[in-house]
Amino acid sequence: MKISDFEFRHQTKCTAEVLQKIQSRCSLNQFYLIVGLDQLGQFHRWSEYQWIIQNISICVIYRPRYDNYIENTPIHKEFPHLFMSDLTKFINHSTPCFHILNLPGVDLSSSELRNS
Repeated sequence: MKISDFEFRHQTKCTAEVLQKIQSRCSLNQFYLIVGLDQLGQFHRWSEYQWIIQNISICVIYRPRYDNYIENTPIHKEFPHLFMSDLTKFINHSTPCFHILNLPGVDLSSSELRNS
């Protein structure tokens, strides 16, 4: 894993814009977008969310407070075929898809972390 100030240097406004800038330099096939399970319920509100879904695989990190959340999200209802339950299939899938990484989650969001 490498930490970068790419977003800051390129003054991007949204995730789709960051990914498009990365894609102009290299293939997104090398990358995974990592989001918390809480964001899965909001994902349909993200700017250009459909473009994101079509262009990068998304690993969703389990969050304890959102256990019954997955099947009720608009994204899961609209794209149930894109959810891979098996991690190996997710990693080796030829087109972008979703995987819920079901590990013991951290009960702290990035927003809560920033505000502490």
